[in-house]
Amino acid sequence: MPLPFDVEVYYDGEKFESVCNVPTYELTEKADFSMKGFELNDKPIIQIPSVWTIDVPDGYSIMQTHPTNRFDTPVFALTGIVDADVYNSNFNGAHIWTGGEYHGVLRAGTPITQLIPIKRDSLIKTGEVKKYTEKKREEAVLQHLQAESTISPAHYTKNQWHPNKASRNISDCPFSDKEK
Repeated sequence: MPLPFDVEVYYDGEKFESVCNVPTYELTEKADFSMKGFELNDKPIIQIPSVWTIDVPDGYSIMQTHPTNRFDTPVFALTGIVDADVYNSNFNGAHIWTGGEYHGVLRAGTPITQLIPIKRDSLIKTGEVKKYTEKKREEAVLQHLQAESTISPAHYTKNQWHPNKASRNISDCPFSDKEK
């Protein structure tokens, strides 16, 4: 989800403020019960309100996280899962201010949150942590060595690729330059 409006931000290392030309829209420090005891080396946790609601089918949740491979924003979205089929409201996600001392404008359209729909029935609800044994390590090394031996550029061509003669016959192609 992109930032919906330009927002001017002031952060002097202690106090966080924002100003937007939309009177009811502002980024605020988040200090409610959901963040109690959550410390991040004095980096403020801010709430960025959303102007959108998300509709999903029954049985779906939304994982809210930081946009993939985006390291250029001064905010970092905290990851969480919301049962969006029953929580029918806008997402006001928590973000960490990572921009340091700052006085500038965050532009409308800046990606701030990525939403990923998840079908709850597909989630693994139980699991087991197993000890990593010497036998498992040896199996992993052997598997890695076997995979390396099949990765060479010639391996695919020599052992797996087979020409598809039908795909080479372009004389019947209606877009061919060749005369029939």
